[in-house]
Amino acid sequence: MQTNPENFMANQAGTMTMIITNKATGQPVTGAKVMMSKSTMMSSNAGSNSGNMAGMTMNSGSYMMEGMTFNQPGQWNQAITISSPLD
Repeated sequence: MQTNPENFMANQAGTMTMIITNKATGQPVTGAKVMMSKSTMMSSNAGSNSGNMAGMTMNSGSYMMEGMTFNQPGQWNQAITISSPLD
């Protein structure tokens, strides 16, 4: 997983990119469904991610979430659910 910029600033839009690979073969997984829940502050139920949560699939196994913003500095939790047709 990689973010751009590497360190988000409060209210600064950024992009999170992840490459998903098959654990058994190491090959990129294409056609997966990637869902991100709203972000929450560590040790807190307050705060939410106010960015665009739509995902974009690429043939290389790279999945991107654009326009992510966080309303205050600190450590955030992000839950990501990945599903694919692999057996």
